[in-house]
Amino acid sequence: METKEINLEKKAIKKAKRDRDAFDFLYRKYFSRINNFVFHRVKDKDVKDEIVSNTFFKAMNKIDTFELEQYQENTFSAWLFRIAISEIGNFFRTEKKHRKVKKAIHHNQHDGKEINRQIDFETVCKKLRNLSEYEQNLITLRFFEKLKHKEIANILQQKTNTIRVQIHRTLKKLHKFLEDNNYDKKI
Repeated sequence: METKEINLEKKAIKKAKRDRDAFDFLYRKYFSRINNFVFHRVKDKDVKDEIVSNTFFKAMNKIDTFELEQYQENTFSAWLFRIAISEIGNFFRTEKKHRKVKKAIHHNQHDGKEINRQIDFETVCKKLRNLSEYEQNLITLRFFEKLKHKEIANILQQKTNTIRVQIHRTLKKLHKFLEDNNYDKKI
């Protein structure tokens, strides 16, 4: 970057710290780079759009934390890329949680036989709402928050074995809700 461009960017950052509307200059300057980077990581237009939007939204809201005194060439773009990488990581972690819930349901035993399922995450979330609030908490803590049985027991002030049994029963109940609505696809 040329000195003139660096000074222009520094002024834009300083102005954006006082006036959120001034962030538009930085957004337009870096949008295509961040957009392309995210697309190459996720390969899905809708997901890319959401991640890019979250990246710039967070950058705009956190611009006050950007250290202008330590500014060097490409420092701001590096900061944006770090935010984008964090957002991509959040996306993949969320996807992993979704897959884990699907897998738990997929591998749940029913009448001694393992049943294969092709259930989308939205369907599972809808059926989760049929469970009691306590049961929803069990599933969320175990599969979304990835907590161990002992940690859940501490949170809910129960014995670890009690939690294990409750989770198992809740998964069976969820399994039944999914079966009752013809979401069961046996292979």
